[in-house]
Amino acid sequence: MVGWEVSRHPEWDLMFAAGLNIPEISAHCHAQRNTVWRHFQIRERLEPGTRARHDAAAATRTTYDGPAQTWVQHLADALTFKAAHGRLPDASDCGNAKKVHKWIQTQRRGHEAGTLKQGMEAALDLLGDWIPNTAAIARQEALDGLWRTRLAELVTFVNNTGHDPRYKRFASDHEHTLGVWLHTQTQHRAHRTLPTWRMAALDAALPGWHSHQ
Repeated sequence: MVGWEVSRHPEWDLMFAAGLNIPEISAHCHAQRNTVWRHFQIRERLEPGTRARHDAAAATRTTYDGPAQTWVQHLADALTFKAAHGRLPDASDCGNAKKVHKWIQTQRRGHEAGTLKQGMEAALDLLGDWIPNTAAIARQEALDGLWRTRLAELVTFVNNTGHDPRYKRFASDHEHTLGVWLHTQTQHRAHRTLPTWRMAALDAALPGWHSHQ
């Protein structure tokens, strides 16, 4: 059994550090208030300063309480997702995670425009890299662009030849390149590492593509 030295509820810790109070954490996580209260008693004993960090964050919350309480709910959702998955939600996620992704995008635009209220950025910093690395984004966009180009080439090849490109017994270097690329997509799908949007694009462009390999 995990000891108390390792937090049993890291998502609670992130919310508390962001300034959310015990009733809010209790409501969001469907936990008894006294259980949450006891958790932070123990965390303070093991990690002195836990309460002080919470108080410092909570002191700025007067600027986004009240009508903007939904902002706090979105923050809690984001912190919960980060604690569970080790990352922030992205466009490939679905359901509530996709809504949280859109909310984070809105916060990023607010950061760029300088319109986030006092305390919000400090709370958002608990999410880690919520402000994107523009160089990394540019690299990813370039990779995604190349991927879309390969998909277009694949569709053209299939339309012209009537068969999928082969990575073995290929007739040309171009066919080999496309065959290897398609085989790689099939492997990513099998390992569940193919992004949802890429799988959807392949399904739309070449129905049954993964069964051909």
